[in-house]
Amino acid sequence: MSEGKQYKCDVESTATSVTMWVRSRGIRVVGPNWDDAYERLICAIINKTGDGEPKVSFAGPFPTQAEDRPYLAQRWTLIYPRGNCMTRWMNPLLFSRGACDLCGSPCGSRNRTQLEGVSGSSGDVCSAWAVWDEIDRTVRVQHGYSPLFVSERFLDLLNEHERSECDWLPVLPARRSRARYFECVPRRFLREVGHRNWDAYCVKCDECGNIDLRTSPTGRMNDFSKCRIMDWFAKDDFQRANERPLVAAGYPGDYLLAWPLERAKQLAQSRHAIGFSLGPIGVIPRAELLRRPTPTLFSKEHPDEFREYRRQARRR
Repeated sequence: MSEGKQYKCDVESTATSVTMWVRSRGIRVVGPNWDDAYERLICAIINKTGDGEPKVSFAGPFPTQAEDRPYLAQRWTLIYPRGNCMTRWMNPLLFSRGACDLCGSPCGSRNRTQLEGVSGSSGDVCSAWAVWDEIDRTVRVQHGYSPLFVSERFLDLLNEHERSECDWLPVLPARRSRARYFECVPRRFLREVGHRNWDAYCVKCDECGNIDLRTSPTGRMNDFSKCRIMDWFAKDDFQRANERPLVAAGYPGDYLLAWPLERAKQLAQSRHAIGFSLGPIGVIPRAELLRRPTPTLFSKEHPDEFREYRRQARRR
């Protein structure tokens, strides 16, 4: 029995319930809230298909409460890659100034070194699934880069303007594999911001100077379930980006792509967009931005603590 298949799900909500359904499998569930409906959906998929590790992609953004909507980008949606691209690489070889020995962040710009594909990839919009040789496992900087990949057939869905926002580096294909993947290298980024009245977590690497900022509303959207927002951006930044076909949200080592909502819905319906899952974008108005965050400095004396912070903060 094959596990880990992709299931495209639609979702709608009312004031009292959330409904999710997978049309291709005839699965439909109703729950009082998003978390309950999602749990029922996963159980229904497992019971009907026998797939113990289903991967769900949403063809529309998650339902939200009315009081949260002022903090959501109305025109944009964040794309979460649900596929896996199996690759092998060495971070220090990929960037013009290598990678930080302490935090693993890329240093400099991405060069033209191609990643090597490994058998086992699935989906059209994929996160990285890294494979290393035993000797590579001693390298301390492997977890600082989390690129996004798309299949050749998904790239063919994009128009010229969408493709022009990023470089698309071919991944060296795995042996006996007919699938072709491309690494997405954005040319510019919208960086995450903090809220002046919310919990903020800000660390600065003493080695490379990289600053990692996270914010979380107290008592609202602050857990790490799949229906909550983890990444927050300035509302003005997305308003200024309204004429762009897509944007990269995050920083060169860890980012997601955002599309205009209507275009994203169109792409999500394609059979060549497996793993293309829509989610909401959290935006903070200008008057509520945290202007001068005070970072905690992490140094070589505390590398393990820094790495644990990054592992928790980047969990999606």
